[in-house]
Amino acid sequence: MKAVLVKSVMALLLVGLVGVGLVGCPPPGPDIAAITANFVNSIHGTRQGKITWYEGTEEEPGFEAIIGEPIEDLGCVDCHAATYANGDPVDHAEYVANGPGCGDCHVDPEDPAGQPVDMPTVCLGCHGRQAAELFLADPANSSDVVAARFSDVHRDAGMGCSDCHGFDEIHGDGNNYSSIMSSPSVACEDCHDEGGEGPTPPASYSHDTHTATLDCSACHIQTVLTCYNCHIESLVGEHVKRAAGQPNGFMLLMNRLADGKIYPGSYQSASYGGKKMIAIGGFYGHTVTKDGRVCSDCHNNANVQSYNETGIINLGTYDEEAQRVTGPSGVMPMPFDYKDAVKLDFLNHDEESNIWSIIVDQDNPENTRTPDLIQIAPSLVAPLSEAQMQKLSIPMGG
Repeated sequence: MKAVLVKSVMALLLVGLVGVGLVGCPPPGPDIAAITANFVNSIHGTRQGKITWYEGTEEEPGFEAIIGEPIEDLGCVDCHAATYANGDPVDHAEYVANGPGCGDCHVDPEDPAGQPVDMPTVCLGCHGRQAAELFLADPANSSDVVAARFSDVHRDAGMGCSDCHGFDEIHGDGNNYSSIMSSPSVACEDCHDEGGEGPTPPASYSHDTHTATLDCSACHIQTVLTCYNCHIESLVGEHVKRAAGQPNGFMLLMNRLADGKIYPGSYQSASYGGKKMIAIGGFYGHTVTKDGRVCSDCHNNANVQSYNETGIINLGTYDEEAQRVTGPSGVMPMPFDYKDAVKLDFLNHDEESNIWSIIVDQDNPENTRTPDLIQIAPSLVAPLSEAQMQKLSIPMGG
């Protein structure tokens, strides 16, 4: 019921109708000053999620430990869409000076509730991976197999961003949060429970067995995606985001610390000055399917078997001749010994030839696929325990 109220309030605000009262009484309208004050401390306003990842902690150092530059010098926290919501082009220097504001999403910053936000166009101007999900869901842009795995029951039902992402999540509630994973957000159960707007999940062995320990998304998300090997030199020198590919068709499994449930995740690999880095964290793919996974999709699957035999979790292999990434496939556990287990081919980009090549550790070739730094989301998620890995190694299902 709380989620229904939040979404209803947000929808009303977007059309300027918040606070409709008794017949004959004019609506008071939204408290713009209070909303603006909250926005300053919101994830959208501070970009704190990026800072949390980049800086890391003493136990889980972030990319800054290798790059050696403050995040402000990379321009990461100053990223923005090409235009404001009203279509005016964004001047980078001006945006850096003023910071995020109402005009990012609202056509008239002086009257942000005057008309609805153009969703998803405005949202996708910044949320590039969600834009990639929509792009890949179209068979005209990908194979039928890839397009099918990017289908989504909520999108198919005509739902938009604000149907799930509520007022406090978008504008902030006045508090500071380290990441979107710690800030206010909707849960599947807010709608898919008795009395909710969505259908109540039927009683089943899977639900009875896993509801207390797995987030719904761990079974009902078809795929996540990532940008393979961000080339930090391009970002630092040219403010250009450059990656070698966009693997999908996989999902990592890890523990979400907020509630102790198993949650889907993804990874981000990067290179800088020949140094190799991986960041791992939770990731919600907008690829929800009504029918969840079957037992064998996770339990004792090919990735679990490979890990038990070799001790390796392979997150990507690069074919230099074909200039193509073969990414991970299927459900992949993030085990307790992830710092030793995770391997992939790290790449460098030659601007002149526009060719990617594998970074080879000349002094210690056997460490070529081993990252110099690997970080799991600080205070947000944790790897699967040894006991969980043992359970995952037991064959289940027919």
